[in-house]
Amino acid sequence: MGIPNLTISETNQQSNKNQEKGIDFFPQVSFFEHCREPQKPCHKPLSFALESIKNGKWKELADKAKKFTDTEGYQNFKKYSVPVFTVHGTFSYRNNESIIEHNGFACMDLDNLEDVLSIKEKLKRNPYVYCVFLSISGSGLCVFCRIADTNLFNEMHDGCKG
Repeated sequence: MGIPNLTISETNQQSNKNQEKGIDFFPQVSFFEHCREPQKPCHKPLSFALESIKNGKWKELADKAKKFTDTEGYQNFKKYSVPVFTVHGTFSYRNNESIIEHNGFACMDLDNLEDVLSIKEKLKRNPYVYCVFLSISGSGLCVFCRIADTNLFNEMHDGCKG
């Protein structure tokens, strides 16, 4: 989650329509201390999360994560040291059953990409992509998309897991 390299797609037509209509453009997300702490969420606007990424709030953590040479150490660091947020809404507990409100966003994590910057550039031009940024490893991408029907989120999420 945390290195500054955020690109918000300027071609996202749905986002522009929402702004014109005065719809709350940055709905709430839930932050958790780390991914192994599913309790005690802190609800903040998605804009806070995106600005924090863009401004390098978690850059030190990302730099530290990149120094790991062993997979187990890296995974443990991510699980217990890096704050996380729920891209697709607010939650009372960090699991799908505890959603309070879906916010119309979905996130795709694309890991271990060979040409991460080239792929990022292509995704920036996709009209369905709201924003894209480098993952904490630097070798993957986090891609946020707006979804029209939040009732279909679980089906979409399960289908992506394959």
